[in-house]
Amino acid sequence: MIKTLQLFLYCFFAIILERVAIRCNVFAALPNKVFAGGFRGVVFFLKRAPLIFLYICLHFALTTSNLFAAVYVDDLNRSVEIKQNPKRIISLAPSVTETLFALDLSEQIVGVTRFCNFPPPALKKEKVGGFTNPNIEAIIALAPDLIVATYDGNDKSKVEKLTSLGFPVYLQRADNLATTYASIEKLGIAVGKANIAQELVKVMRKKEQLLKQRIADKKPKKIFFEIGSSLWSFSNKTFIGDLIRRAKGINIVGEMSTRYAKINLEVVIAREPEVIIISSMANPEKLPALKQAWQKWSTIPAVKNDQVYVIQSDIVNRAGPRIVDALEQLINIIHFTD
Repeated sequence: MIKTLQLFLYCFFAIILERVAIRCNVFAALPNKVFAGGFRGVVFFLKRAPLIFLYICLHFALTTSNLFAAVYVDDLNRSVEIKQNPKRIISLAPSVTETLFALDLSEQIVGVTRFCNFPPPALKKEKVGGFTNPNIEAIIALAPDLIVATYDGNDKSKVEKLTSLGFPVYLQRADNLATTYASIEKLGIAVGKANIAQELVKVMRKKEQLLKQRIADKKPKKIFFEIGSSLWSFSNKTFIGDLIRRAKGINIVGEMSTRYAKINLEVVIAREPEVIIISSMANPEKLPALKQAWQKWSTIPAVKNDQVYVIQSDIVNRAGPRIVDALEQLINIIHFTD
């Protein structure tokens, strides 16, 4: 409301000043009077200097101030003031980077984390540290007008520090596919790309529906989803847990109270998963060793029936534009690899 009132007043006075300037023939007469009129030209200029100065100041205020900023509510219900069409955006998470590129903001992205490796042009962007430990000094040096981070991955203290320094920090959070869609659309509105975001989500939803039809006659299978080789896994409260459910999988540790936890091996053995999926950031040549590590537990149905799979974490661990592609991968592994 305050911004709207300020804009109205600025426009009102701009119109008044412009009409006065035209009536006084300030700008039309200025070159001839000043440069050809000698002493009289100087007097002409000085008499009108306050009006000219005020006009220039008003124009400067209109074009360089935060008058056209607006307040947006991020996924954590935090109010973030973002200027219209931000020009210097920093991403603090791989999923955010993928979303910003998908929203056609490649030119506006000035910094990303060293883990932001997709799409390929992201590799050429200035690096501002890691996912959980971004470099504050590097961020300050890039003078961003918007920083986009995530609730689950970024350090809360770092986010608070950047906010205290006066930077607008917009937080994303996605607990399932539905909130991923909503998060993309909300961010699209905040960065002036609402139409692109809506179209992107529309395409994602359409693909999701086609995948749903593809497995309509499939029976659910018991799944153990492992992060690396650590026996850590996800609950049903995470977006990966949601993907497993949508892929007609039954997460054998889905009921745990925390979002992530290290699982006792005995629990995995006792619950007899039919498929084991290992998500890893390791180099491709190291992936077979992760699968091989399970072979000693041959009583587990997944191991016995050669249903242990390793997938790159880049796609399945990021709540961004490729999340439906991750769903497709899970469906292929669970139902179409016998």
